[in-house]
Amino acid sequence: MRNDSGRASRAEDVDLVEVMLQVWRQRWTVLVIALVITLCACAYAYLAKPIYEVKLRILPPVASDIAELNYGRDKLSNLDVIGVKQVFSVYLQHVRSESVNRTFFQTVYLRSIGVDAAAGWRNDLYQDFIRSLDVTPISDTLGDHLQLSLRGSDPHRLADWLMAYASLAGDAAKDEIVTNVRREVEVRAEGVGQQIEVARLKGSKSREDKIVQLREALRIATLLGLEKPMLINDGRSAVTPRMGDDLTYMRGAKALRAEITGLENRANDDPFINELRGLQARQRLYEEIAARQPDIVVFQVDGAVEQPEVPIKPKRLTIVILALIAGLFIGSLVTLIRYLFSHYKLSHARGL
Repeated sequence: MRNDSGRASRAEDVDLVEVMLQVWRQRWTVLVIALVITLCACAYAYLAKPIYEVKLRILPPVASDIAELNYGRDKLSNLDVIGVKQVFSVYLQHVRSESVNRTFFQTVYLRSIGVDAAAGWRNDLYQDFIRSLDVTPISDTLGDHLQLSLRGSDPHRLADWLMAYASLAGDAAKDEIVTNVRREVEVRAEGVGQQIEVARLKGSKSREDKIVQLREALRIATLLGLEKPMLINDGRSAVTPRMGDDLTYMRGAKALRAEITGLENRANDDPFINELRGLQARQRLYEEIAARQPDIVVFQVDGAVEQPEVPIKPKRLTIVILALIAGLFIGSLVTLIRYLFSHYKLSHARGL
């Protein structure tokens, strides 16, 4: 029994040197397998459709690009100045929005590749488009900016698509900014309009109150027989005393009747309302701002879109090198398995 166990143990022993020698003896087999795999990889690398990547760098606008947006925004209008960062943040929201993606896909992407927007498999195309598009915010020494990248098989078309996508997002951001500015000043104009109406109502009521006060003073002056203003003689000259609200009757009935007639016949109280002209000027400024269509730019392109000459996929040299390594490994593995199998059969035959 001990001898049988020993023979089985020796039968299972494999000499590593013998294995290496066996692989070397079968080197042509290894090389043929490696060559076949490498040729297959070369065929794939050179026949596969190349994928290019086009990149576009987007910078914030400069102050002059949004100057018209800040027209009339001063102390008189009480409107805050809109800065470059505020404008660019709106652009960042739109360039990453689903609405811009959908609009670009339906109006530009599908038309460029000649696909009907009602095609049943357009959702698959949309997912492919989303996977091929990258929007990467970047913060470095140049400040906050953005990098757009798009991958596909036609670099010329990719460059056109990328510019169209950036412009589409810019138009959407511009529309939102202009609409918000217009709505803001329209609301301010409406608020000032209400203040004007309140001021006019206040002026009208003040005139009515003044007439009532003058009629009361006229009644007192008539009772006292004061037709003309009362004069006080201090021995050197006669002067009219200072008359407050309680002594208005001392101006005399004639003057009071004339003022009452003037107040009753007044057609417009606007010239007599102190704060009215300032409110009207502010309202007109708001209306003028709301009527404007500012020509602004919400982003800048850093240089031209470069069309790459080398595709990012497939990486032909890498594929060939990896295929060669894999071929050598698989060939050696096949040779090793064959040797181990024959060694096992031989050992098993001897054991019998």
